Amino acid sequence: MVDLSQYDVQKLRAFQKQIEREIEHRVIVDKKKALEEVRAFAKARGISLSELAAADRPAKKGAAETGGATTRKRRAAGIKYRHPDQRELTWTGRGRKPKWLVKWETEGKPLDALAV
Repeated sequence: MVDLSQYDVQKLRAFQKQIEREIEHRVIVDKKKALEEVRAFAKARGISLSELAAADRPAKKGAAETGGATTRKRRAAGIKYRHPDQRELTWTGRGRKPKWLVKWETEGKPLDALAV
């Protein structure tokens, strides 16, 4: 262990900056070394790095396995609320409340009155 009690604050701060730079440098060197080791490991087994990385992720079902589409489609949400006077003003209950509905509630009117 190093005895730091003999140094003033200015010298200790200089040491601190030097230590931080050295740590950053060593982290970079360690990462490069690890990458080279992984490359050598993969190459020895005839595997590319992208294949190796892909093997770590869960496999996605392809179009053939899902019967066509690879993404799940959601049904359109039905209307849950409608303005009593302006019938074209509707809201499904999903997402941000429309301005007309916020105004309705700030006037103290109940949301249940708009339920479809």
